[in-house]
Amino acid sequence: MLKKLFKSISVSPSFLSVKTHLERGEGFLLELNNSSARALFLSVLFQETSKPVAVVCQNEESAEALYSDCLGLLGGSVFSFPDYRKDTSSVPGFVSRNRVVFTQSFNTLLSEKSGVFISSAGAIKCLTVSPKTHDEDSLLCVVGSEVPMDLFLDKLTLWKYERVDHSHSPNTFACRGGILDVFPLYAKHPVRIEYFGNKIDSIRTYNPTTQLSSNKRSRFHLRPPVVHRNKQQSPLLDSLALYCDCVLYITESGVSFLSGENKIDVFVDPLSFQGLPSSVQEKGVDRIFSQFSAGSVFLFNPLGKPFPRKDEMLEIPTSLREGFSLPSLGVACFAVRGKRAWVQKAPVVVGSNKQYERISSLVDLTWGDFLVHIDYGVGVYRGLETVGA
Repeated sequence: MLKKLFKSISVSPSFLSVKTHLERGEGFLLELNNSSARALFLSVLFQETSKPVAVVCQNEESAEALYSDCLGLLGGSVFSFPDYRKDTSSVPGFVSRNRVVFTQSFNTLLSEKSGVFISSAGAIKCLTVSPKTHDEDSLLCVVGSEVPMDLFLDKLTLWKYERVDHSHSPNTFACRGGILDVFPLYAKHPVRIEYFGNKIDSIRTYNPTTQLSSNKRSRFHLRPPVVHRNKQQSPLLDSLALYCDCVLYITESGVSFLSGENKIDVFVDPLSFQGLPSSVQEKGVDRIFSQFSAGSVFLFNPLGKPFPRKDEMLEIPTSLREGFSLPSLGVACFAVRGKRAWVQKAPVVVGSNKQYERISSLVDLTWGDFLVHIDYGVGVYRGLETVGA
């Protein structure tokens, strides 16, 4: 159903005009004053061009909203750059979520992978190592090659990785004989490198909780930190402009490219029935069906909740923050609140014999531990952060 929605947008005169201006390098302003509708346009643009697209929003809030919608539409092809400068924590060994996400997105950008890279006007000013320096300082490890372990240890120490007994959390490493465990900030899983003499015998990912090795890998890139004060730095915007096919700016007026001299107006009628009585919802849905054909009315409903005339709509099992209609494009989208997570959840073990005890110090906690807060209930430990003065 999502492909059909994308197809409806991609053949519209407004979208074709946007695509033509981009191909010719001509500035334009797409007057589209709805965040979810913008996310749909940008997602279709990426699908049609298959080229990396950078999007700069006015502030962090609008960037997060756009990222949320694009994530539902594109899944793993959308990346976020939160402003890590707002992280004020000084807790030793703690790495904030913003820095982890920023680092992962930056490494993806430099790998020249296609995607939609979303940032804010503040985040594009964040300083990063230059792409050239980042590439030169990277260390490539290949099974069978000779890379002295001391070289690894020197780089990890220089890059402020924390040496621990067991590497559970990002930005840590552990060394036991001929085994080196590393959990880079940019990696989803930690990596275990086993040596036979000075030669790399195997490279595997492993479970940070159980410490058991899993998937084999033939190579591994150890990359430097995104922020390194002793190296040449440049604003994030420079890297976005270098690696992305275009840089689009989200303003109150819409989506702009370059000078924005060519205006493209797309009227948006918001559709928000959340919290309204069922009779009001039914009347609103009936009004939309009187204006649009059944094959052009879509329902974003990730949890499969009941909705008026649901069987007559094209249902899409993913989330969208806001509903809207685009009369000039002949498309209407309803959105039912709810979110389907993209991250696979760990299985719940029933009847486990593992003993649980009250902790005496925060030092006893490791990244990913389950804990119970006296006010907020069950949670997952993701480090400490200083809040307020």
